Amino acid sequence: MAVEIAVVTPSFNAAETIDRTILSVVSQAGAFSLRYHVQDGGSTDGTVERLRQWQERLSRRDFPVQCRNVTFTWASERDEGMYHGLARGFG
Repeated sequence: MAVEIAVVTPSFNAAETIDRTILSVVSQAGAFSLRYHVQDGGSTDGTVERLRQWQERLSRRDFPVQCRNVTFTWASERDEGMYHGLARGFG
């Protein structure tokens, strides 16, 4: 049986912490595929640039993935807060 886990992280102006957060999620090990989405609320502090870097790094497949597969996506648009961001991310 193929197991796929979906994780959404809402963020806003999280440049100082987003790298640690993403690393924590994409470093999980096991017999599953991971769909990971970061839904950003329109950051202006460099968060978007970090998300672009992670997307590029993970798409090159040079990151040591310890599960079956990692699909990483992100979007950045103004929202009405964390819960709105989560709803958008899972939508």
